[in-house]
Amino acid sequence: MNFLFKKLADLFIKPFLLFYLKRKRTYRYKGFQLSVFPGVFHPGLFFSTKLLADFVDRLPLAHKKFCEPGTGAGLVSLTALRKGALVTAFDINREAVKNCKENFNINKKYFSSNNSFELYESDLFDQIPEQIFDFVVVNPPYFFKDPVDAPARAWYAGAEGEYFTKFFCQVKKYTNKDSQIYMILGDNCDLERIEALAVKEQFVFTLVYKKKVWWEENLIFKIEQNCC
Repeated sequence: MNFLFKKLADLFIKPFLLFYLKRKRTYRYKGFQLSVFPGVFHPGLFFSTKLLADFVDRLPLAHKKFCEPGTGAGLVSLTALRKGALVTAFDINREAVKNCKENFNINKKYFSSNNSFELYESDLFDQIPEQIFDFVVVNPPYFFKDPVDAPARAWYAGAEGEYFTKFFCQVKKYTNKDSQIYMILGDNCDLERIEALAVKEQFVFTLVYKKKVWWEENLIFKIEQNCC
């Protein structure tokens, strides 16, 4: 049955979404009003971002250093910021960075003057000042295919999973044994291959939450360094 739903989505829903997302759109979530630029991953039309934001909303983030690689329109980072976290967000897509900045300004009423929000255009951690984060939360591209443009980087991790290789290598420098790393993946990705890339950098996955929405099951993993 899931296979049938996915086929129907490819035939009918995907073409509609491609047309719909050619224009700037508005999305609302738990009080936030968000604009979504063309070419930026829409947090409402794809299940993973909203599910991850709900998960982040339950984390103890007050005064904690929070990092989101690949922030897109910014929903997850803004959720953390409203919880009192000290947020660092970044994206490789310049339009996504502009989009996130606009959404921060639109929703300033939810943030106190003590909130810290830093936003970068960066290929993963390349441009991020070295520091230790308490939380790293990521909704990665997880299909093994080379992206053809900036918007495609929200979906495709490279034919050999270059995104994951780089992420697992770099995140070590920005975390310690007390840091918490969470990653959301879909049941339609090559999970074994992603975990194998993590193992090469001495990381292990533990499933902490899952939820099925329509035909897709989303999985949130806690990622920890295997010191043994």
